[in-house]
Amino acid sequence: MSKAWLGYKIANNPKKGESFQNRLGYAVTIQNIQTDMGLPRTSFPTLGLLGDCVWTYNLDKELELQDQHEELKEYKKKKRAHIQEIVDSSMLTDEEIEMMREYGPVLLKDPEGRYVERVVMV
Repeated sequence: MSKAWLGYKIANNPKKGESFQNRLGYAVTIQNIQTDMGLPRTSFPTLGLLGDCVWTYNLDKELELQDQHEELKEYKKKKRAHIQEIVDSSMLTDEEIEMMREYGPVLLKDPEGRYVERVVMV
């Protein structure tokens, strides 16, 4: 295994002209040797090789995260419903749109070239 590590370190040196394939070959060799020896495998993230992951399980933490997730889902549902209420209340009917077109403000140019706004009060 020490020869594989030495080869990997030499392959990482850009002056030696080693390629990505050489580094990958050494990394796979190191992981295979570690697996055969029963050791945890080393991770090589720059080469896309992941090592062994050790997960610790804490039931209290898991339950706390589930509660937070449920609260977040409820909050998002309420927020969506509130936004939908705002959108529904702000939508104009066809009659209101037509009325705005007919009686809405109109910009006109007077003879002197100024813009004049015409507003009709209903």
